[in-house]
Amino acid sequence: MSEQPMTYARYLGLDALLAAQTPQSDRHDELLFIVIHQTKELWLKEIIHEVKLAKALVAAGDLEPAYKALARVSRIQTIMTLSWDVLATMTPADYLSFRGSLGTSSGFQSHQFRELEYLLGLKDESFLRFHTERPAVLADLKAALEAPSLYDLAIRHLPTHGLALPPRCWSATSPSPTNPRKPWRTPGSRSIATPSATGSSTSSPRSWWTWTTPCSPGGTSMC
Repeated sequence: MSEQPMTYARYLGLDALLAAQTPQSDRHDELLFIVIHQTKELWLKEIIHEVKLAKALVAAGDLEPAYKALARVSRIQTIMTLSWDVLATMTPADYLSFRGSLGTSSGFQSHQFRELEYLLGLKDESFLRFHTERPAVLADLKAALEAPSLYDLAIRHLPTHGLALPPRCWSATSPSPTNPRKPWRTPGSRSIATPSATGSSTSSPRSWWTWTTPCSPGGTSMC
């Protein structure tokens, strides 16, 4: 039997993609809520793809292509932030009409978000507990947790360019002569976007995810 010709729908897997929205209530606005968050997960997948490339390039000292990958990440983050404008068309009453159907689900449980944090250098192993029922995901998260982050790899290059670093800036996964290797927690950093847990009384659809501002290792806002 000859292979079927490649089509737009087949290439993009549209049948599976468009069947992946399964509202748990009969409320009209729940579909928007699902589409917004599934879209964010797709963008997180692309961001992780680009950050992994940037890590490999920085580790090899190939910094200009790494900048290109990270510029793409920045543009994607802009799109993700703008998507809140669409969700803002949902009123608190609209959201509460189906919030009970979401049960205990929360943005805290996004494994891609946590993987991105680990890749960038914000490493908190306490979030691994949300993923024990998914062994493959848990393994990926542990690998990202233990590996040098993009931050680690970047600061390795600073002394070679005449930029001295105080000892506190060296990651334990970015070995220096005085530091052993162990999981690193980037000092002073916090998340680009921190998902927040919500209960059934939470009234805002946006509160399922609470977005915060990234900070530099010294604690100063990068915005």
